[in-house]
Amino acid sequence: MNVQVIVRVRPLLANDKKFANRQKKEVQRQQRSGKGLPHDLHSCVDAVSSNALEVSYQHPVNGKELVREFAFDKVMNHKTSQKNFFETCGIKELIQTTLQGYAAVVFAYGQTGSGKTYTMSGKEQQVAQDGFRSPETDGLIPRSLSYLYAQIYAAKKEGKEVSISSSYLEIYNEQVFDLLSNESSALPVRYQFGRGFFVERQLMVECEGFEDLCAVAAEGHNNRTVRSHSLNMHSSRSHSLFTVYVEVKDEDEEGEVTSVYGKITFIDLAGSENVKQSQSEGVALKETNNINKSLFALGKVISVLAA
Repeated sequence: MNVQVIVRVRPLLANDKKFANRQKKEVQRQQRSGKGLPHDLHSCVDAVSSNALEVSYQHPVNGKELVREFAFDKVMNHKTSQKNFFETCGIKELIQTTLQGYAAVVFAYGQTGSGKTYTMSGKEQQVAQDGFRSPETDGLIPRSLSYLYAQIYAAKKEGKEVSISSSYLEIYNEQVFDLLSNESSALPVRYQFGRGFFVERQLMVECEGFEDLCAVAAEGHNNRTVRSHSLNMHSSRSHSLFTVYVEVKDEDEEGEVTSVYGKITFIDLAGSENVKQSQSEGVALKETNNINKSLFALGKVISVLAA
């Protein structure tokens, strides 16, 4: 198993700047009163090189600035465009291995409002209204599908036969739902020897071309559970899994046909939340608790894999 971690630092948004101003005033007030600095100071994150991230923060008691540096496979700064991120993050290599019969996964992980859905799909309003049609804001998914079909076209010129199908699921409040089906009830997750874990009754859509696959991706994206709260106007309340299945058939000179099966799954995780800051309550609070619980479990899995 080959795991790579790519970090993308997003630019400050209007809400971030407002919060920073409030925080600055609170720091000044606390210092004047002699009570010390507030304990919820946020850190400053900066991409210092192509594979290093620097986090600077103030000590909650003495106010001394502390700096720590972390290394990753790649680090993209806040000026990185959607196109540049796609070209340099390594996803092209994953798509190529998919056509060779391997399983690949790319997922976005981070706090709510950190830009995961924007990176994976694009601007929320653009996708909802027009689908994937913006060269400026389209994310990894539409760009990957375009690249995939460019590779398929090249494979067909070599005489290979390629079939594509797809599915789109979401995990909402610890239950699995099909974003392409009219069935509103949760789907059971089964295990079968030789097959592994699978979702029973999930809808598989055969895609004749690039437009079909983009339509499936846009429909599933628009059917996700989304809610607004203090930290994010378009907060994903579920983990989504968009999977593209590829079958490649090749005939050799002796007429023998070989087939390989690959798949690539794009996972857009719901963001972790601080309940105090998001001010979630009622249904939203239940969603937040389940999101944080599942991300905690994922963190433990990653720790085991890294050990």
